[in-house]
Amino acid sequence: MASNPAKVVNASPTSVTVTFTEVPDVKFSSVAVLDTTGRALQRGKATANGRALSVAVGELPRGVYLVTWRVLSRVDGHVTGGTFAFGVGVSPSTATVPPSSRIAPGPSGLSIAGRWVFYAGLMVLLGAGWLGAAALERAPAGLRWLGWVLAIAGAIAIGEAQRRSASIPLAQVWSSSIGRAFAWRVLPLAVGGLVLMFVRGTLGGWLITAAAAGSMLAHVAYGHAGAARPAGIAIGQQWAHFLGAGVWLGGLIALLAGMRGLEAEARARAVRAYSAVALWAAACVGTDSSTGWPGDDASATLAVQPALIPSPADGSALPINRIRAVTTRVPDQSVLDVTVQDVSPTAASWEMVLSVPASEDETVVIVFLYLRYPF
Repeated sequence: MASNPAKVVNASPTSVTVTFTEVPDVKFSSVAVLDTTGRALQRGKATANGRALSVAVGELPRGVYLVTWRVLSRVDGHVTGGTFAFGVGVSPSTATVPPSSRIAPGPSGLSIAGRWVFYAGLMVLLGAGWLGAAALERAPAGLRWLGWVLAIAGAIAIGEAQRRSASIPLAQVWSSSIGRAFAWRVLPLAVGGLVLMFVRGTLGGWLITAAAAGSMLAHVAYGHAGAARPAGIAIGQQWAHFLGAGVWLGGLIALLAGMRGLEAEARARAVRAYSAVALWAAACVGTDSSTGWPGDDASATLAVQPALIPSPADGSALPINRIRAVTTRVPDQSVLDVTVQDVSPTAASWEMVLSVPASEDETVVIVFLYLRYPF
């Protein structure tokens, strides 16, 4: 976050501008300018210009002023808030300013539960869709419905948790970024529900897979990846991770559920079909490539998504000595040295540095992470 004016100005500013890392939803965001008695001095509502919010102020006499802000992100629907002080002709440290009554709310229990249910539902739906279409003689219809119901329930819980956090009335939620994100998450699932009811066979399986993948893409686009620069690359990377987890873990669940009652030859065929895809799906959860030349060693930085690895209940950072990584290099299957750079559960990804021995071929690295329990 950046601000204008700076901490000390010689003359009264005509406006106060706060610039954020994500585009704010101006209709549900506010900026206030207070004097040391708590009296509001801003004129009118905040106006938006890209990632900045501005409010006009009148002539401010010499003194210290407090700016409080609370914004709803137009990108991911998260609410943040805070304060900063500036002085006109004096340093803010020379006077006492009242503390802000606004804080950035943490994730609620409903939000956490909703995300886990949503993720689980989409992965089950996608896994049951693609494996039923590609390998199983009898598509696991019950499993597909289970995944669909979980995904819908999770999407509703996420949207409601965000609405409560932003204190938006139900009548206004559809005009907010929260309502738009919810609509885009649910629209592919609504189409998927119609497919489940009316389309059977291989076509139905691939359409269900597409519906789950579409909802995954919408969720990623309305998350932190949507605020990254360039957004397209960040969204594509996170979508690939999400798809990989769905194909891998969701496919495994569908495989175990769908093999009941199959003949030995049909079971073997399903296992072979799953295995051929699962390796590459697992690689999408965390992969990178590096090219080495004879006599030269190379290194690669790998961004690993921590979404499927639980963090401590109190939200603290995962101790670095709890993280273990096993790596395999394709095609020679050698094990590479891995250094974990950052294991904060709030980070968008964990940065890992791979030491890649010299090679004439492009190297594909598959990384498997696990934790030592208990904490």
